[in-house]
Amino acid sequence: MIDVYPVHDDDAAPILQMRHAAEDWLVERGIDQWRPREISLATVREQIDRGEFVVACYASNGPVVAAIRLMWSDPAIWRQDDAFVGYVHGLVIDRDYAGRGLGRHLLEWAA
Repeated sequence: MIDVYPVHDDDAAPILQMRHAAEDWLVERGIDQWRPREISLATVREQIDRGEFVVACYASNGPVVAAIRLMWSDPAIWRQDDAFVGYVHGLVIDRDYAGRGLGRHLLEWAA
């Protein structure tokens, strides 16, 4: 069973490693979504400090296998209105755990 937890500061490096692996995977397939290494460890830590990330693990003390960045406002991308909405950014899965439904699980959790 997969559990979703609030992120800890020491989860920043695993999140960034998953992001880098996803960037490389996208580039290898010719998909122009994220520029390789456009996000720094400092940026991930800032996002964590703002409470924007949660992580998924198979056990409470197990390794981070996925992460999702959930925001409740994103005026830079979406126009601001009074609707109650959540914005998902930076959904990443450890490539070793790809194909197991983790992305779907995190999106269902966010919903």
